[in-house]
Amino acid sequence: NESVSRNDKFLDERGIDLALARATDLILEIAGGTYYTNDDYYPNPVLPKTMALRLSRLHLLSGMDITMLTAKKILKSLEYSVVEEGEGSLTVEIPYFRTDVEVEDDLVSDILRIYNYTNIPVQPLTTPVPLDLTPQVYRFEERLRDLLVAQGAHEHITSSLVSKSGKADEVVLANALSSDQNALRTHLTPGLADVLSIYSKHKQLNTAVFEIGKVFRKSAANYLEGRLLTVSSNTSLSNSLATLMSSLGISDYQITKNFEVKIKGKIVGTISPTSYTLVTTELIAHAASYTGIVSEFTHTTSLDLSLLSPAKVQYADIIDALSTLKSHWLNVSCKSMTKMDDKTNNYLVTITWKADTKIIDSDKDNILKTLKEELKIDSKS
Repeated sequence: NESVSRNDKFLDERGIDLALARATDLILEIAGGTYYTNDDYYPNPVLPKTMALRLSRLHLLSGMDITMLTAKKILKSLEYSVVEEGEGSLTVEIPYFRTDVEVEDDLVSDILRIYNYTNIPVQPLTTPVPLDLTPQVYRFEERLRDLLVAQGAHEHITSSLVSKSGKADEVVLANALSSDQNALRTHLTPGLADVLSIYSKHKQLNTAVFEIGKVFRKSAANYLEGRLLTVSSNTSLSNSLATLMSSLGISDYQITKNFEVKIKGKIVGTISPTSYTLVTTELIAHAASYTGIVSEFTHTTSLDLSLLSPAKVQYADIIDALSTLKSHWLNVSCKSMTKMDDKTNNYLVTITWKADTKIIDSDKDNILKTLKEELKIDSKS
């Protein structure tokens, strides 16, 4: 409503006088006329907010030795008023338009913003990295989204407010904005049905849509919430469910005569010819953990050698000569052989090492020396 709209903006009451004065000035400038003064009954005026800034707190958060003089200069430029200045601290009055300033760290943020964030020194953490507090079910639902999108399904987010159906476990709103949105949804299927009707109008008949979200119901005096995944389509979705279960590593699920999806005797969802619903908080207990893909690929470093050999020397002779050396390389291959003239052939040979090998240069020198001594081979490399 109107009051919520105003209060949500955290407007300061002290701005009213300024707004009235500005409005009066514009009216006189544009339309002319006269004005008169009036007294407002305002027995408990809002006092300006003050806040203390400690130099020690500024140093702790910034990691820099910013002086109090610099901090005071920056705050004054942002229209803060200095009320009191002590040893290692500063008390300022918050401007009426800065309703976002609530704690001391907000003052530190303002100072660092003007002082330039790029001046903050970069240092490695000396404490453990904070633990990730994301609930496991949210991570699992992200995995479900990826798997369904990989199937070609489209994700949608529909409204939690629906028209009441009269069911006993339905949560009906006491202050509904409209008769079409006077209850909380107990299933995701109705919202997705509306989405599919729009798809049909645009001749998109073979697309699956899905939503992961909350549903609500009441049981006696208790109000309950649940998290569901619902996949709907205008066509059959039997392959979609099978593919999803296989991707999750679940092979021992059954579909009962009552169209329930069970895993190890426990109901985890329901299915119909054109949709299926799964309880994500139940399904997560049966899904195999994702371990990722371990690749055996390793980076390598290659070196091409151009070898000028006598015409009588064969490539097999070169390999035999190299086989007598202590091998640090992975493999040797011949890219081409060109006949230069009747006495000379040119072999283009590629030798490959692991990327982290540090003796490539010494290996190269040893290879060329051996080929020169044993086969009279010179090199352009």
